[in-house]
Amino acid sequence: MLIRLYELVVERSDFIFSVAHVSVAYQAGQRVLDDATFAFPAGSINGLIGPNGAGKSTLLRAVLNMIPHQGQGYLDDIPLAAVAKDIAYVAQTSRIDLTFPITVLGCVLLGTYPRLALLQRPRERERRAARSALAEVDMLDFQQRQIGQLSGGQLQRVFLARCLVQHARLIILDEPFAGIDAHSEQVMMALLRTLAHNGETILMVHHDLKTVPAYFDNVALINRRVIAAGPTATAFTDDALRQAYGLADVGGDRQ
Repeated sequence: MLIRLYELVVERSDFIFSVAHVSVAYQAGQRVLDDATFAFPAGSINGLIGPNGAGKSTLLRAVLNMIPHQGQGYLDDIPLAAVAKDIAYVAQTSRIDLTFPITVLGCVLLGTYPRLALLQRPRERERRAARSALAEVDMLDFQQRQIGQLSGGQLQRVFLARCLVQHARLIILDEPFAGIDAHSEQVMMALLRTLAHNGETILMVHHDLKTVPAYFDNVALINRRVIAAGPTATAFTDDALRQAYGLADVGGDRQ
C-alpha cells in the first residue's frame, strides 16, 4: 500500500523530481537500498533523513548513475542522465580532494562548463557570474584562495556558489551542514530558500532532526527502504522516526 501510494504521487504532473523503484545491492546480492520510490514538487527544499548506513548517499549516487543500480530518477518524467546539465551535485566533503590545485574562483567557474560549447573556456561573462555568486554566499574576498585553505563552512558556501552559476533546476547536496559553522549554515539556508522560491528543487541529506521542521518542505525517511515520504508535517512523525532509527523514543532528539 505504501509503495502504491508513492507510485500515484510520481504520476502526478506537478511533481518535478521523482525516484522510481531504485535498488542497490552488493556483489553478494545483499541489498543496501530496496525499491526506493518517492516524489517531490518543483520549488521545494526536501530532506533525505535516516541513520548512518541507511542508504541516503547511496541513493543519491544511484539516481545520478554513479554506481550500478536498478530503477531510475526523473526530472519532469525525463531520466536524470538525459538532463545532466540541469543537475548540480555537491558530494560529502570527505569525498573531495582538497589538495587539488584550484582556487575558489576556479572551483565556482566549473559550474559554468555545462552551459558552454565543447572546448569553450569561461569568458569574462562567466567570471562576472562566478564573482557575483561568491558575493551572494559572502565568499568573494576568498576568490584567490586554494580550496584546501578554507574551513568546512566556507568550502560548502563555495560549492553552493558553483551550483548558482550552473543555473541547475535540481540541486542535490550530500550532508552540506556536517561540521560547519552556524553562520555558514544560516547563509546557505537563506539562499536555498530563495532558490526554491524561484523554482529550483533542492534535495539534501541531513542529520540534525531538531532543524528538520524548520528547514524542509518535504522529507523522505529511509533505512534501506522508504519508511515515509511527503510533506514534513505529515511524514516526519514519531512513528516514522522510530521505524527509521529503530528507537523506542525519539522525542528528545527532536527538541
